[in-house]
Amino acid sequence: MAQASAKAAPAVDREQPANALLSQVTHGVRTPVNVILGTCSLLEHDAEDPTAVREHAAAIVKEGVALLHQLNCMVDMARLRAGEVSVTPVPFEPGQLVAALIGDAQSEAEACGVDFVADVACDEGVELLGDVSRLAAIGRALLANAFSFTPPGNTVILAVETVARGRDGAVWLRLSVGDSGQGMDRGFATSAFEPFSREVETRVNQVSGLGLGLSVVRGLVELMSGTITVQSEPGEGSLFTVEVPLEPAPVRPADAAGPVGLAGLHLLAAEDNPFSAAVLEQLLELEGATTLVVPDGRQALDAFVHSEPGTFDALLLDHNMPVMDGLTASRAIRQCGHPDALSVPIVALTSNSFAEDVAASLDAGMDGHLVKPVRMESVGEAIAQARVRRMGFCA
Repeated sequence: MAQASAKAAPAVDREQPANALLSQVTHGVRTPVNVILGTCSLLEHDAEDPTAVREHAAAIVKEGVALLHQLNCMVDMARLRAGEVSVTPVPFEPGQLVAALIGDAQSEAEACGVDFVADVACDEGVELLGDVSRLAAIGRALLANAFSFTPPGNTVILAVETVARGRDGAVWLRLSVGDSGQGMDRGFATSAFEPFSREVETRVNQVSGLGLGLSVVRGLVELMSGTITVQSEPGEGSLFTVEVPLEPAPVRPADAAGPVGLAGLHLLAAEDNPFSAAVLEQLLELEGATTLVVPDGRQALDAFVHSEPGTFDALLLDHNMPVMDGLTASRAIRQCGHPDALSVPIVALTSNSFAEDVAASLDAGMDGHLVKPVRMESVGEAIAQARVRRMGFCA
């Protein structure tokens, strides 16, 4: 297979007429929106058919996730080019990262009629320091690209391994995504990482998206001092390989984080959007948690101050709210003198997704930062990690 490296790719976009770029962006966004709105009409029509309702709901979720991915790609691309993206290393187990990628890939493979194979060689229980959210984004983008260009009946392969290099304890995480799809010619392989880059016309082969995924992947990989290469031949598929240097995480007690699940927890959440508040409360309830939801930071502060010690296991605060925002509320809670003020985990649950937003959360005394929309398992993981952080503050 022909091989190309992202390091050799041009740092600037290929010149394209503004109207052509606008047309590509418009097409990439309108397609999932059209599916979502059309499926909502079908949902109204089939409201009395439980099977049809579940199928329509699944389709809406799938297209909504695709639309969110494209939005994230556009934002990440703009911020990468402006030098405004940073990485936030946290302890994580490579095996847990891989498990999340495999779970997503298996669902996508089934929907696409593609065989999926995972080959994992990571030591269990070993933690590394890295920006796990960025690494997950890289893996998901490469897998999405592979599924997009792999016809039904073919195969997508995910391979992940950790490789020790040198005497300084550095560990390289190697993540490879291969497919037996249509592949690329040698000339295009060298430009595959450029923004809006596509070898084929998407309106012909039914591949959706904006062509930003690989460009964002390259930017994130280089931000972490890593490398990405591609090997490909027409008709023989493609193999993308990412290598990122990481450091071993400090050893901590095996049970320091406590349980990751939400079952049995009593939470205090501040969310000003009534619909979002209702959805959050119901989703947490399905996970076995009970939640007091209030519409602003002032009411969250009042509820916490007047609660008995041990009432709340964790607090979930939005950033932008009327009366009192989440950052102000977090600072006030930490300083209020309540017996649990310094020990209770506080996690931001917000639409603010930039690095300075994460820094603002931590500066305000929060222990974690989750960006909407968020999966409930991520809430459980964030609370568990927050417990560890609070143990350090209160020791």
